[in-house]
Parts: sequence; C-alpha cells; structure tokens
Amino acid sequence: MAKFCTKCGSALIDGKCPKCEPEVKIVTEEITEHAEEKENNIVQENTSETESSKVEMEKEQSLESNSDQTETVTEKKVVRKVVRKKVIRKPMNPWEMFLTILKAPVTSMERVVNDVYFVNGLIFGLLESVLNAIFICVLMHSLASMVYNSISSLGNSMMGGYSGGYSMGSSYSNYVNIPYFEIFMKTLILILILRFIFLLINWGLNVGMGKAHISFKAAFPALSSYLVGSIMVLMIAIILCFLSPIAGCIVYGLGSILAMIMYVTSMTGIKGIKKNACVWIAFLTLILTALASILISSVIAANYISQLTQMLSLF
Repeated sequence: MAKFCTKCGSALIDGKCPKCEPEVKIVTEEITEHAEEKENNIVQENTSETESSKVEMEKEQSLESNSDQTETVTEKKVVRKVVRKKVIRKPMNPWEMFLTILKAPVTSMERVVNDVYFVNGLIFGLLESVLNAIFICVLMHSLASMVYNSISSLGNSMMGGYSGGYSMGSSYSNYVNIPYFEIFMKTLILILILRFIFLLINWGLNVGMGKAHISFKAAFPALSSYLVGSIMVLMIAIILCFLSPIAGCIVYGLGSILAMIMYVTSMTGIKGIKKNACVWIAFLTLILTALASILISSVIAANYISQLTQMLSLF
C-alpha cells in the first residue's frame, strides 16, 4: 500500500492526503451550498406561487363577494320596488271603504285608520245619524198608528161598527198630527252630539290605554266599523218598523249589540294598539257615552213626553 499521495506526493495519514482532502470537503460543501440554494429557490418559488395563488384566490373571493353584494343589492332594490307597488294604493271612495270594512272589519282597520279617510269616516257618521233620526220618526209613526188603530177598532166595536156612517179608522190624519220634521231635526242634533262625544272618549282611550298612535282626524275612520254595522242594522230596522214597531225595535237592539261586537273585534286590527285593552276601551266608552246621553236627552225627553200626551189626549 502506497504511503504517499499520487497527486501531490505528500505523505498519507491513515490512508488520506491531508492536502487533497480539504478540497473534497470544499467541493462537497460547495455542492451542498448549491443544493441548499436550489432548495431555497424552489421554496421561494413555491412560496411566491402560493402567495400569488392566495392573492388570486382573494381576488376571486372579493370579486365573488362583490358580485354577491351587487346581486343582493339589486334583489333588495327589486323587493323594495315590489313592496312600494303593493303598499302604494289608490285611496278608496266611501262605497269601496264601506264594502271593504263589511267584508273584513279586522284586517281592513290597519289601512282604514288613516288621515286620508277622514272625509269617509265623517260621511259614515252623518249617514248613521240621519238613519237614526229616520228610525225614531218611523217608530213614532208606527206606534201612533198602532195605538190609534187599536182605539178606533175598539170604538167601532163598541158602537157596533156603525155610527151614522162615521168610521174612526178612516180619519187617522185628521186626529193625529205628529211634527215629524221637528222630531227629526232634534233627534239628528242629539245623535250628532252623542256621536261626537263617543268619538272624543274613544279617541282618548285608544291613545291613553291602547297606546295607539291615532290622530284626531284618523279617529273618525277608526269608528267606521261600528258605523258600518249600525248603518246596516238601521236600514233593516226602518223597513221592519213599517210592518211592526216591535220587530223593528228588537232588530235595532240586537243589531246595535252586534255592531258593538264588530267594533270591538275590529279595534284589534288598528296598528300599534294593545289588543288586551280593546274590550275595556269599548266598555268605558259605552259607560261614559251613556252618562252623557242621559244628561243631554233628559232635557229633550220632557218635550217628547209632552207631545205624546197631547197626541193621546186627542183620542
């Protein structure tokens, strides 16, 4: 075995040249450094690629989010347009409002209780007051006719149906003279005053107890459900009064109760009102209106009683 290096001729130590061995180390170190640089470059390229891919992904996500946002914005705009088309409605005339309340007294209140329908509510109040005055006049006419016919038939039967060719039943207009116009006007004024008191009390209770945001003008259409029911009842009662005053009074009494029930249920449809307070509002309104009507009508009742006594004294 050789003891000297074949390249440089220096003596070998443990079979290795001390001069040539560092070169191998340097070469190996250079090779490792080149390998590490390549690996670093590859890692940097990978990281740059991943960063670029991340940037591209973020861009795509931002574009998708922007597109989604634009789609949602456009959808919201479309929904808003549709809702506006549905909410914006043409105001109803009194006849359309009458039919709408008659068909759906509860659900229609949210739309009806509005300042726009102040005139319609005022028309319903005037019409209901006029029909009440007509009902009183027709009732008095029917009662007077019934009393006179019963008295005349009794007198004719007592005289054997003959008294020198004179019959009491044939001269009703000569013996009974009721001032219908005066009764109509006084009754109309009384009912208008009572309806206005009813309106004020109910409006105050709706705002105070019910916590409903109702203006004074909107209080008129707020009573429209009761007025619509009362108008229907009065028209039927007036027709029945011509046939029988008792039947007309029965229909009027029962119909008034049904109209009040209809009003109480419709109050629950008013926007923002406390539903559990509606019954108490209606009850207190009736009590306070009844007290006011007793005080006001006590003066007019005396005049009616005097007129009836004069009419009966003619018999």
